[in-house]
Amino acid sequence: MTNPHDRSTPRAVQMAQPLARDVVEEIAKQYGVCIRPVPLRRQDILTGQVEVIDVPCGATLESKCPPCAKRNRQLRRAQCRGGLAP
Repeated sequence: MTNPHDRSTPRAVQMAQPLARDVVEEIAKQYGVCIRPVPLRRQDILTGQVEVIDVPCGATLESKCPPCAKRNRQLRRAQCRGGLAP
């Protein structure tokens, strides 16, 4: 495999390689992880420490976030069957 930063690698070969963001997105889809998480800031009221937590986006459209859409579809099916009904 060639080093992408090697100056002797032809530009066409460099441009044909996938972008890191696309690779990470495909891996997240394979493992069922949200690809568009919503960052929420949480502050501990005792210590004042602030941290950012990524929460799944909860999209229902497959075109926006396939893992969240799949999860929501499964939850709706379970709810319709009476699995989650009170």
